[in-house]
Amino acid sequence: MVCTLAKFVERRLLGVLLSGSCLLAGGADMEALGQSSCAGPEALEAAARAHPTAASYTELGIWFGNHRQFPCATQAFQAALKLDPRSAPALDGMSRSLMADGDSASVVALLENARLNEALTVDLGHALMKQGRFDDAAETLSRGLTKYPGSQDLTEALGGLYIQEDDGDRAVQVAEKTARAHPADLRVQRFYLRTLVTKNDAAKAIPLAHRLLAIAPDDADLLYLSGIIESWVSNYPAARAHLEKSVAIDPANADCHYRLGFVLARLQEYASAKVELEKALELGEPNPAAHYQLAMVLRGLGMPEQAKAQLKLFEEGREAPEKRKLAAKKAAEADHALAAGDASGAAALYREAFDAQPQEAMLAYKWALALNDAGDMNGERAALLRAVAIDPGFALAQEQLGYVESQLGNISAAEERFREALRAAPDYAQGWISLATALAIESRFPEARQAAATALKLEPKNASAIALSKNLAASAAPGRP
Repeated sequence: MVCTLAKFVERRLLGVLLSGSCLLAGGADMEALGQSSCAGPEALEAAARAHPTAASYTELGIWFGNHRQFPCATQAFQAALKLDPRSAPALDGMSRSLMADGDSASVVALLENARLNEALTVDLGHALMKQGRFDDAAETLSRGLTKYPGSQDLTEALGGLYIQEDDGDRAVQVAEKTARAHPADLRVQRFYLRTLVTKNDAAKAIPLAHRLLAIAPDDADLLYLSGIIESWVSNYPAARAHLEKSVAIDPANADCHYRLGFVLARLQEYASAKVELEKALELGEPNPAAHYQLAMVLRGLGMPEQAKAQLKLFEEGREAPEKRKLAAKKAAEADHALAAGDASGAAALYREAFDAQPQEAMLAYKWALALNDAGDMNGERAALLRAVAIDPGFALAQEQLGYVESQLGNISAAEERFREALRAAPDYAQGWISLATALAIESRFPEARQAAATALKLEPKNASAIALSKNLAASAAPGRP
């Protein structure tokens, strides 16, 4: 029968989903790339066909990555690793593509036992952080810095981890050594400034910021960092000037709008502060203090009811970071349990992760797949219903829910779920195969043949689509509907 989404996940190369369809039996090669929607430069594709080496596929993958075609990049890097599993450039490219696709768990699986160079150590450190494994990330990156003491990439990764954990002392400790060794390197000095801001060290940060601004007066990041530290020492006119210039250069920086709103509120320019704070929240500012500052501004503008609503959001937001950390921790534990073959334990852990972040459809989906492995189909159905309630356009969850409904004998419900998946992802060949199967079970053979033909048009060499089309063609013999 068709490949289910549970098998889908198992068959991904370390969790990779390629262009929304099942991997071909022959693996990722130029033929598979040709069948997908991937289209790179003709010269690079010709080189990979003529001389299929890890280097040629890696070069193609890098091109796709640079053009933000991450599923295609992943497929090319997979082909490279098939030829040379130890290729450091291919491992680095694969890791970056997976991270861009939000699949940090697969990066950890790919690199945890690999021979790490400088770039791969950074990749693994970032992936471990995304998984909520901060101690493991710190150990990995620290070990890397011991091996590559001059690496700014490793310095920024480890320092960034400490910044994320609000540990300014250790962040500065990591950055200061490199900063002293490279006093003229703007990138090195900028990162050192960032760590000083995290530590609230105005005495060192302000002169350094002004020195760097003399070198790069239009650097939005330096202006932003200067504005933050100046606001902390109540130099609001200077902070305002720097923050206004920064948002003019980089209007997408949500936190810069928040900091500017804070400064304008201190200057009692409430109307302008309201605009900046609302813009920050519109851009996704995660700091719950933005809601608090907006509440104070709304009070100043004589809008008490709106202020009360913002205070409520502030209280809710204060709990969010701890819940995010808990969800990441439980999801990482669940990944390990699933890899160890403990599906029931993994399902329980994914449930805890989802309870901490009930707006995350992906956590509900992972919970459902663990329940599938544990043999709890009714529980899987309930978890999938939660996933699609959060995100009706989640094609993978809709398709898997259709499979579950078909297994439970609810064929019409299965058909509707498959159609929902295809509404979200009309080029999803596996969805058309699943729909064709459901229609055939209902003896709606003409419609089933049409759905199978669509799957074949999308993927002419898909083995499941070919087999299904042959079976459906046989049903068209004389005496068959």
